[in-house]
Amino acid sequence: MTNLWDLKQKVIYSIQWLVVNSLGHQLPRTMLETIRRKTGQPWRTAAGVHPVDNQFGMVCENSEYSDYVYNIKANTAVRTHKSKI
Repeated sequence: MTNLWDLKQKVIYSIQWLVVNSLGHQLPRTMLETIRRKTGQPWRTAAGVHPVDNQFGMVCENSEYSDYVYNIKANTAVRTHKSKI
């Protein structure tokens, strides 16, 4: 049973690595530029941002515990850039 599980995981990871990741890296992304809360320096990160009625809805991987979420809470001035990574 363990061998079947290991084989299944290897197949799934291989498909994710070869197909899903390569397609995902070709999609345009939204770069989110915030000001770091401790240093005051600008910081850019790729984010899942969806425009909704002149506002942005965000998808945070680690809920509210991402550093860029803390940065936005500390300084609400945020810029977005469309880019292709």
